[in-house]
Amino acid sequence: FGCAAAAMAGYCAAVWQGPAVPSDVDQNLEVLLSAVRQASLRGAEIVLFPELFLCGYDISASSVAAVPAQSLTRVAQAARDHKIAVAVGYAEEAEDGVYNACAVWGCTGELEANYRKVNLWGDWEKRIFLPGAPGSLKCFSVSLPSRRVHLGIMICFDVEFPEPARCLAVQGAELLLVPTALAAGEMGAQTPFQVMPTRAQENGIPILYSNLEGPTASLLFCGSSAIVGPHGGDIARAGRAVGGGLLV
Repeated sequence: FGCAAAAMAGYCAAVWQGPAVPSDVDQNLEVLLSAVRQASLRGAEIVLFPELFLCGYDISASSVAAVPAQSLTRVAQAARDHKIAVAVGYAEEAEDGVYNACAVWGCTGELEANYRKVNLWGDWEKRIFLPGAPGSLKCFSVSLPSRRVHLGIMICFDVEFPEPARCLAVQGAELLLVPTALAAGEMGAQTPFQVMPTRAQENGIPILYSNLEGPTASLLFCGSSAIVGPHGGDIARAGRAVGGGLLV
């Protein structure tokens, strides 16, 4: 685990960057549990993982792996045991279909937020997932060891538009979480370094940005995860590949 240390608004935050193995929930979960422990030992009060991290992101797949309830229970237990809030992307199976979602457990292990991606990207996501309902972009109050924080969540393509971040800002968001699965290419070259700082600066809110890295059968993810301060400057920034590690 390599990175830079920085405090943010009186508490420390962490993002994780690395690969996720498509359809291997058990292996991805073990990576998450280890990283949660490491983030807590390094003083972080909240840690963010990438989009669909628990099930992996693979646009060549005809479906996504279901995340068993017991796997989510283990994430909750890790949050409680290590006294850290944990946010992670997963495929949420609901009665009406499957959603590209991000869940946040507070430091007590309680599920305190669950956001369903509103702006689905590309044909694969639109074929596999349902979009989040109107009104999904809202603030959640999440317990950290030192305080409660009002945060908003956007998933990957959501953040390419200014309106979702502004919607969360006017609701009083103090922190924005952006789990993503951004591939190398034109957007991969621009979004981490231009869009993220812009969203932070135009709203005066820090951003945790967690991206996947490395190849799958269908994509090469571009990494470049970051903790961006409220004025748009980097507090910490990863490279395109770190081999699985934390920014704190």
